[in-house]
Amino acid sequence: MSEENKNNENNENNVNVENTENTENTENTVNVENTENNGNTENTEDIENTVNVENTENTQTADAFSDTEANGTNDENIDLNKDAGKKASISKKGVIAIVAAAVVLVVCISVGFAYTNGLFETNKYNKMGYINISGRTLKDVAEQAGMSVDEFKAEYRLPDDMPDDTDEAAAFYNIPTGKVAEMYGMDFSTVLVMLELPDTVTEDTPWGEAEGEATLEKYVGEDAVDAFKEEYGLGDDVTGKTKWKELRNIVDKATLDERIKAEKEAEKAEKEAAKNKSKSSDGNDEADDGSELSEEDLQALIEQAMANDGSVQTAPEDGGAQAE
Repeated sequence: MSEENKNNENNENNVNVENTENTENTENTVNVENTENNGNTENTEDIENTVNVENTENTQTADAFSDTEANGTNDENIDLNKDAGKKASISKKGVIAIVAAAVVLVVCISVGFAYTNGLFETNKYNKMGYINISGRTLKDVAEQAGMSVDEFKAEYRLPDDMPDDTDEAAAFYNIPTGKVAEMYGMDFSTVLVMLELPDTVTEDTPWGEAEGEATLEKYVGEDAVDAFKEEYGLGDDVTGKTKWKELRNIVDKATLDERIKAEKEAEKAEKEAAKNKSKSSDGNDEADDGSELSEEDLQALIEQAMANDGSVQTAPEDGGAQAE
């Protein structure tokens, strides 16, 4: 077969090249014009070649592969395609790294949010939504009262399963209403009438639930509603008929903020006082050092006095000494 016929055969067969090594997921549609030159006859047909490419670093295009097979002179194009594949792979890795970093960041933010908002809190009493103004726990309060936690829970009729680390507010609001009435020197019926609590409230109802059913006007007094609203910046949507359970956390949050502010101011004042005391102490030390005479100076004054008339005058209060 002549060299020309070989070339024609190669050109005719350079269509439908499918590289299946290291390929997956990417569709590459190629329109190939198959030109067969036999005399004056030209046969052109469109061939759709679908190739799935997974690893662009090791994959060459059909055109580059065909040209090299036919002519053996297109090594430069192959190298360029390899470089492009490497760049694409690097770019893909970079995108993956950015996406991974973003996922890690989202996870960290989510975990931080969960901790901040108590989503990982295992104490069911601390998840009841009460604001702990004092910052103390059930154990702290019991110890301050000179009791064990179990003794304290028995005294105030608290649930047996309440953990030591329960917030003081949660513990207080879980005391039965009948016990709270006793703590304030009243009987249960008096509390019901005074706050106009519904019939659903019993002596065993936790105080947080019972108190929450009282209206603002009954809780603070009808004449004090406007002053109360002004103090806590409440709008016209709050009336004397508003239930206390809708306002309690607003009041407790404001009280907590005031406590924190007062503690910071007290801490600052204490540091300033300690600083001033330290400066004052340093000044006194310097004054004491200036008023004391060394043994040599004192001996010299005695000798000088004896040389004059044999007497020594008592040193004045400023620390100096004079000889007659």
